[in-house]
This record gives sequence, structure tokens and C-alpha cells, in this order.
Amino acid sequence: MKNSRCFVLSIIFSMMVNLVNSQDMPQGRELLKVQECDKLNKTIRDPSNTALAEWVNSIEGTGFIKFNLEKMQNDGGLDSMKSLLGMSNPNSFTVVNETISKINPDVTFVTTQQYYNGIYVEGGGYIQGFINCVTFFMNAYIMEDINIGLSPSLTKQQAIASAQGHESGSPVFGSTNPEDDIQLVIDRDLTVSCNYILAWKMSYLIGNQLKTVFVNATNGSVYKESLQKRGLNAPTADYGEVSLSDSPNFPGGSLTLLRTPSNSVRTFDKSGTNEGGLFSSIPTLFAPSLLPTTSETSLWPTTGTDEHEPEVYQAHYVTTNARDVLDAFGLQFPTTFFVAGHANVEGAGYFTNTYGPNNSTVEEALYFGWLKDGNGVKLSTALFDAAGHELTHMHLSGKFGNGGEPGGIEEAICDIFGEYAEQNCPSGLTDWIPGGQNGLNIRDMASPEIPNYFPEIGEEDDVHDIAGPMSRWFTILVDGGTFQFAGQNFVVNSMNISAAAQIVFSSINFMTSGSDYLDARAATIAAAELIYGECSDEVEAVATAWYAVGVGYPAHCKLIVAGALHYCEEYLGTSGGNVDLTLVNPISGYTYKWIYPLDWHAIGESSPQTYIGTHLRM
Repeated sequence: MKNSRCFVLSIIFSMMVNLVNSQDMPQGRELLKVQECDKLNKTIRDPSNTALAEWVNSIEGTGFIKFNLEKMQNDGGLDSMKSLLGMSNPNSFTVVNETISKINPDVTFVTTQQYYNGIYVEGGGYIQGFINCVTFFMNAYIMEDINIGLSPSLTKQQAIASAQGHESGSPVFGSTNPEDDIQLVIDRDLTVSCNYILAWKMSYLIGNQLKTVFVNATNGSVYKESLQKRGLNAPTADYGEVSLSDSPNFPGGSLTLLRTPSNSVRTFDKSGTNEGGLFSSIPTLFAPSLLPTTSETSLWPTTGTDEHEPEVYQAHYVTTNARDVLDAFGLQFPTTFFVAGHANVEGAGYFTNTYGPNNSTVEEALYFGWLKDGNGVKLSTALFDAAGHELTHMHLSGKFGNGGEPGGIEEAICDIFGEYAEQNCPSGLTDWIPGGQNGLNIRDMASPEIPNYFPEIGEEDDVHDIAGPMSRWFTILVDGGTFQFAGQNFVVNSMNISAAAQIVFSSINFMTSGSDYLDARAATIAAAELIYGECSDEVEAVATAWYAVGVGYPAHCKLIVAGALHYCEEYLGTSGGNVDLTLVNPISGYTYKWIYPLDWHAIGESSPQTYIGTHLRM
């Protein structure tokens, strides 16, 4: 009896899709100093670690790994490859958090904490992603080559005394016994070649400030500390009285400065300078004298010696809130940047200033001024969506150039994350209108001036207008709807804004400074396939939403074929006619190609193994 050979007929589109090779994708900027430590993820980053390559599809940045799902499923998970990841003894990892994805309930994220010989490693560990219980990615922060003594010279009591001696006030610990609030950790000295330090870590209150302090367990020095915000209220032009993320001038200091506790965002009052002064001060645009400071203990003033305009406080308020939202989403920003509140400057923007020898000092900044509404009234541009928009420019850092379709794509992405920030900031709005919160109504993403790519975009010069098709595509993706083309109805099922924004965020890695709208379509589809899988509902929605704005063609994954799809060769009659397959829902204007075994022959085939059409018979 001869062996039976069975086949599954495959149907594919004959279309060209241009994608960027993963080797050509630009890497994200490494903004955190810890990422420059050569002992971080040393094994993962080792080019001679070729065995790891068999398990992964790609490694991005310092330790973001995308695993080969099939190999992980068949050959085991992380437990079988610990030595390839630098996770071997005496390192151990403890699960500290487990979260089910809000986007895809089949995806689970597990956060672990690294310990070395049982001692907590500050910042060490990894996030592991599972899809249907199979590991598909890992974001690693594994500290390796720890080569310090693990026996502290200082006792807990001595470390507490050292911290108390460092303070001008009296620390208040959360526990009756302060020694219960202190922990031995392995930390990194980021000022000295990432050297490891054995330290005592503790938290306590100084006045109304919660403070975390690290004491060197060998010499007793306090080498690192952090403060929570002071949180004075401030009047704003559009949001009423709000609580600001501000901080004291020094630990225990009586003055409050308009800067975040981490000093990552500093807002300056440029209202007293002329329009050019915002950009032309030498060498720095941000003199310390322009950083608002107050001795008030509850409310930032708008009169008196500490007077500042409500728009200045509002610029700080919207920027710090939007930054927290977008930072949590995954966007990256400089470890410190500036915000300029300026009553005399029109618009809002992101810019850089360079000075010093060989322009070695770079200041990155946002500015917020005013625009006129439809009645000619000047209104502040310091709004949540505008802050999110400009912060996204900061994250992209000129990735898409300055003009044409690439520039339009960047503007659309910035509007998208501006709306995402607006929804997740205290306002909680999604109105699709940048500037809609105070009536500026700068543009309408859902009904832009140029709604489609073909043919309206033409030779348009304004990148904000060129952004129209992608902006509208995103609103369709989130809101959903039914659209008719060539006599057929196409339905886009809605998805939440977080899921849609994640697709856009992931697509950025697939695009370059020369990307056009067809590239943006391909990139967002590739991102949706990466997150949700090929032919998923989300991929269909992404493609169909692009079709709704005139870019590309509708989704093609869910074609309906009438007839059996499995055939064995001994059942094929010599006279033909035993295979009869028909596409029930073909889309007019597109080519369909059928592929089958070499020794089979279709009626009217165009070449061996290939038939083009919607009705296959053999």
C-alpha cells in the first residue's frame, strides 16, 4: 500500500509590502546611566554568546529579548537557559508582581527581583512576558560580576545613626523599631564606573517629606537620597487650583522650587523676556534666577515678591503629569529637561539649545505660550494634550525629519500620544481635538482638513495637515465604524486607546526618517502582528482602518473558501473535477494566487503549482 500524501492548499495575496529589516532599525536612546554599566546584562550582551541566538528572534537595547515562541514552547522556558542569560547561582530571582495584560488576557507579565547570595540587588531583576504560558519576551536588568564583600562593617543601628547625623531635622521611621525599616542591599555607584556598593537602605519622614537614603555599609557615608514632592497648590489658567510636583531647595530646606523631586523637570518663568529671549540667552537659556521659588508653605503666589503667572504653574502641571503618563507607557525622555512658561511667545514646541566647547552641552526643552481662539482671545497652550504632543517630539528626537510625509507621520504620532496623555491625566478626556480643553481647537483629528492619503494630500507643505490621514486612521481604530468602498461594507471593530497606542508605539521601530504613509501602514500592521498574531482581529482592524482613509487595501486574512481544504492524492480522479474551491468573499481589484503540489494540475493554471483566480478546479 503506498503512503498517502496529504496537503493543505494555501491561498495568498500577490502584493508587495515594504518593511524595514530589523538590522536597520534604529536603537532607542539609552538615557539612564545604569544602562551604560558594562556589568548590566553582561552575558546577554556578549557577542560570543552564540547559543543564546538559537532561542531568540531579537535583542534590543541592553536586554529587551524577543524569544522564538516555537523553541520556547518545545524546549523549555527560562529555567533551561539560565546560564545563557547570566542568571546562574549565586543569583536568585523572586516574583514580586504578576499582571494580566489589559490589552490581551492571554498575556501575563511577571516582575522579579534579583538577589545575590540572598542579598537584595537594587534595580536588579527582569520582567518576563508569557502568552498562553509560553515565554515570548524578557526585559532584563541582571547585575553580574558582583565582586564585593557581603559582610557590612556597620550595624543597622550605626547606619541609622549615620543617616540621622546627615539630617538637619529628626527622622521619623514608620516602625516602632527603626531597624525594621532598614534593608541590606547591593547597589551601584553611578559616579564611579558603576562599581558595586554594599549599602543600608532606609526610608523615613523629614517634616512632611518621605525620604529614601542609602548609607555605605563599609564607611558610613550617605551617598544617595531621594525626596518625594512637597506638593504646594498653585492657581492655573484652565485647571483651577492644582497640586504641583515641586520640591524643596535642599533636604529640609524652607524654600520650594518649581522642579520635580528628581530634578528631571524644571520649569522656568520666561514671561519677563521678549520673544527672542526664549531662544537666544547665552550660554544657557535657563538662568537659575528664572526658576520660580517661594517661601510659602501651601500655595504658589501670583502676587508679591514670589509672583508668577498662572500659565507658568500650568506649564509645570501639564508637563509633569503628561510625562508620568507617557513614561509609564514606555516613551523615553532625557534624565532632566526644562520647561519654559512664556506669556509673550506664540504657540508651543520642543527645541534644543547647545553651547560650550564644541557645543558639548545640550539643553532639551519644551515651551508653552499662547494662541488665539476663533474670537481672537489669547489662550494658554499649556494643556495636557499639547504637553503629550511635545513630549512625544522629545522622545522621537527628530526621527522622521522635518517635512513631507515623514514629518506628517511624526506629527500624527505626537497628536496620538497627546490624546493618550490627555485621557490618562486628571482631565480624563479624549476629544480628538488638540487644544480642545480650553477652546483653542487647534485641529480635529477625527475630521482633518486632509482626511485621505489619495489624492488630497498632493503637494501639501504643512506637516500638521499631512498628518491628517494617520490621525483620522487612529480615531477610526479606537472608535470603530462601518465604511463602504466599491459597493462593499467594511467594519472596523473598536479597540481601547491604550491598545491602539501600543500598536503605534511598537510601529515606530519599523519606520525610518524616509517612511511614507504606505510604510506607516506596513509598520502598524507588523506591530499588530507582533503583539496579537497574524490574522488577528486587531490586525484586521488596523488594515481596514487604513483602507478607510485611502491607504492600502483592506485586511485579507479572513477570506471564506467554499469547499474542502484537505485532499489526499489517491482520491484525485484522473479526469479532474475532484477539487472545486471558490472564494466566497473576494475583494474586487485584487489578485488571488493558489499554491498546490507540483504533480497536481489545475484547470487554467498560469504555471506549474500556481493558479490565479477565485475559482480553483482540478
